[in-house]
Amino acid sequence: MRAGAGYDTIDHNHCSRRGIYVTNCPAVNANAVAELTMGLILSIDRRIAESTYQLKTGNWNKALFRRSKGVKGRTLGLIGGGNIARQVCKAARAFDMNVLVASKSRKPGLDQ
Repeated sequence: MRAGAGYDTIDHNHCSRRGIYVTNCPAVNANAVAELTMGLILSIDRRIAESTYQLKTGNWNKALFRRSKGVKGRTLGLIGGGNIARQVCKAARAFDMNVLVASKSRKPGLDQ
């Protein structure tokens, strides 16, 4: 069993020949991945990695780091409409972001 979406890294034919059943837990990590996604989006906007590095080297360029635009009112594009996309969409909307979704099928939780 694989925790997470998909199991394309597992050799199904080999497992089948040995009588091993292959499965996954598609939604088990969706919220954690969505939280990490939003954290990275905020980190990019706030330049957290760059400012941390600057601070560790003894520099602080306040003028550079206060240029953050914030995420409120910004648009986030999601490709696909699976479990992770639904969680990211929910989190992004909590930040008052506009969300655009490109998906082959309409799924609940991604409606505008």
